[in-house]
Parts: sequence; C-alpha cells; structure tokens
Amino acid sequence: MNRILSADAKRDFAAISEDLVKLTPRQMAEVFRSLREIGHPQQALLEHMLIHQLVGRDPATMLDLKVAYPDLPILGTTYRTWAQTDPVAALEHVKALENDTWYETGLSSIFRGLGDADPKRGFEALTQMPEATGAHYANLFLSWSTRAPAEAASAIDEVPEAYRPGALRLLADNWPEIDARAARAWMDSLPAEQDALARPTFEARMTQLENRGIVPGIETGR
Repeated sequence: MNRILSADAKRDFAAISEDLVKLTPRQMAEVFRSLREIGHPQQALLEHMLIHQLVGRDPATMLDLKVAYPDLPILGTTYRTWAQTDPVAALEHVKALENDTWYETGLSSIFRGLGDADPKRGFEALTQMPEATGAHYANLFLSWSTRAPAEAASAIDEVPEAYRPGALRLLADNWPEIDARAARAWMDSLPAEQDALARPTFEARMTQLENRGIVPGIETGR
C-alpha cells in the first residue's frame, strides 16, 4: 500500500495496476482516503483505478466512500453493477439511505442493472414494491426491451396502468431494430387502447430504420 502512495510519477499503468489488484477492498479504501489527504502525481489515474476495482469487488465499500466524498460520480454505476451480482443486498442497502435523491438514483439504477442481468426477476421485485415509480419501471424496461423484447411484452399487462404507456413506448422504440417482423406482429396484436399509445413511436422508429437502410420497406407495412 505504501508503495502505491509513494510511487514515482513515471510508473506505468501496468505496474500501478498490478499493485492495486493485490489490495483488499478495505485497503483500497484506505489508499483512496490517503490520496485525498496528501495528493499524488497520478491521483486522477489512481482514483479511477480504485473506483473501478471497488465497484466490481465491493460495492458497499465504494458507496461508503461516496458518503465521505459526495463529489464521486459513481452512485448509479455502483448500484447498477451491484444489482447484477447481488440484487437483494443492493436493495437492502439503498433502502437504508437517508438522502432522498440518492435513494431515487440508487433504486432506479438497481432496476436498470436488473434489466441488464435478469429483467424477469427485476420485474417481479418491482411489482412487489409499493413505492415503485414510473422511473423505476422505465429503467427496467429500457434494458428489458432491448435484451428480451418478447418477454417484456408478455409482462405489459402487469405493469401498473399509470406506468404502462412508458413501457409500451420503450418496446415500440427498441424492438423494431432487433426484429422488425416480430415487433410489427406484436404491434398489430395490441388492443386499441395500447395500440394508440404505442403506434406513433413504433411507426416513427420503423421509418427511421428504413431511412437508414436497416429495415426494408416491406417490413414497415407500408
């Protein structure tokens, strides 16, 4: 640890990285605090490397540093990453936050992360949270609609009515680039009320893709 703090400014990235990865998360946090107190010729690089390691290895410790140093722009990234490895722990941690802004950012990031890793599980958790908002559903569907749009579409009717328009529009916007024919079939199967909500977004997206040469005109239904 002392070797890192006293490292010559000319040491290369590989040498510093080799020393850092040998530290425990607690030691990494100590190095970070020391950097903030005494400075270092390669401080920006070291902080970046420490943050990268801690977000992946020990998100709780990383978030403790966020509390000590509010300027760190890592809140959303940390919760999003954490949700992909241990969503239960991430949810427990975010619910204990006293800062309302951090709570909202953290919770939205968790559901974005679950949308990346296990959207179905994330959706099940979301529907059991009375405090869930439209932003939380939007973050989940933003990922789900690009990873498994058919699965996301099958859950539309379970989305609370107030948040359903947003979920429909995300599907209508993201699905066509993945599978235009499947997206068209889904669009044409929607009941009139949902069709009215989703079709303008869908048709605008299909036109955009056609103009870019991604979707042949026959697939736009025109």
